[in-house]
Amino acid sequence: MQIKKTFSLNLAGALGPAFIAVMGIGLLARKMAPSDFGFYLIAISITNYFLIVDLGLSSSLIRYFGKAVSIGQKVAAAKYVFRTAIKSALFATILLWALCKTIVKYSGDGVTESHELYLSMLIISAGLPALVLTNTGNSLLEASGKLKLLIVNRVTQAIFSTLIPGLISIYYQDLTVISITYTVGRFLSTIILYRKYLYRLLFKLKSNKKIEYKELHAFGGWTAVSNIVSPLMTSMDKIIIGSILGSSLAGTYGLATELMNKLMIVPQATCRIILQLGEKKIKKENKINDIKKYLNYFSLIIGAIVFFMANTLVRFWVGENQQLSILIKILIIGFILNSATQFYYNKMMAFGMARSLAIIHLIELPIFFVALYIFTNKYGLFGSGAAWVGRMFLDYIMIKIQVKYEKN
Repeated sequence: MQIKKTFSLNLAGALGPAFIAVMGIGLLARKMAPSDFGFYLIAISITNYFLIVDLGLSSSLIRYFGKAVSIGQKVAAAKYVFRTAIKSALFATILLWALCKTIVKYSGDGVTESHELYLSMLIISAGLPALVLTNTGNSLLEASGKLKLLIVNRVTQAIFSTLIPGLISIYYQDLTVISITYTVGRFLSTIILYRKYLYRLLFKLKSNKKIEYKELHAFGGWTAVSNIVSPLMTSMDKIIIGSILGSSLAGTYGLATELMNKLMIVPQATCRIILQLGEKKIKKENKINDIKKYLNYFSLIIGAIVFFMANTLVRFWVGENQQLSILIKILIIGFILNSATQFYYNKMMAFGMARSLAIIHLIELPIFFVALYIFTNKYGLFGSGAAWVGRMFLDYIMIKIQVKYEKN
């Protein structure tokens, strides 16, 4: 019963924001110039990558709350993670600003375009503190079991950060205006999150309990390694593609991978149950393995629908784009593999196997980047898609083998 309830809330909290985000991104892709849209996605991807300064503490906090700890320990841990998030967010923003020129140097198509990307990077990266605090706040709500509030908050964030910029693009297609709208939206949604939902937990409740720092950081430390390496593969790929093929095709690639990310919401919401329940409750639940079976059914059905209806979906979403349609058909294979991986991934996280997961991602990193560079140079945009699918296959094989090994 607990699994069904948690799954329903996870799914609702994922599908609502995803639907809003897809509409917003579709509007932006239709209205903005292809190069500007590519720059916009690159700037957001790079800024999102700097969520690594979280040090894995958000994921660690969910697992920590899931264990048998007192209310006082939970409050103390929440305050500690919040303070750490503020400090790390400010440091990361300054670092990102310092790196902006270097990043733009390898991403722009020319002097004018590079200047536009640089300005967009400065504006969007200014919202990094809001992004880090939002990530921490969402984890606090999830760890506290306030899943209904989490749903409302995620919908609010999607409206401010995706839908409103999309609506603004109907009247103003300028990259700078869209970037400012996105950043302001990030800050407004973060203020709402902390003022309305987390104020009491962080500023009213007091606790003299000692935090198990070692446990938080031991799990969080290895999670941080994963959080550095894994997002690197999902953020820097657009820079590599942009430097080889140009920002317009990097934008096409970004659209296709963004669609895969939205499709992954159901598998991720389903398997998130495993991490939320924790190791002890997982062992008591007899139906936990049913998740894997239903997950495979879902991914195969959705995969088939998207593959055969790719042209229609793309035409409805962003307009006629044959390259995007073909790329989506390639990436959908990776989606099926990644869906299957989610079951084993969350099992590893719930059982505290963050170290093994980090090692797997460290192995994948150089293989993916070398393959991406070679395939993109040789086969263009579709070669980039093939490299992405190859990474998903490698991820699935290595994580599944590791879970089986640990089990034995």
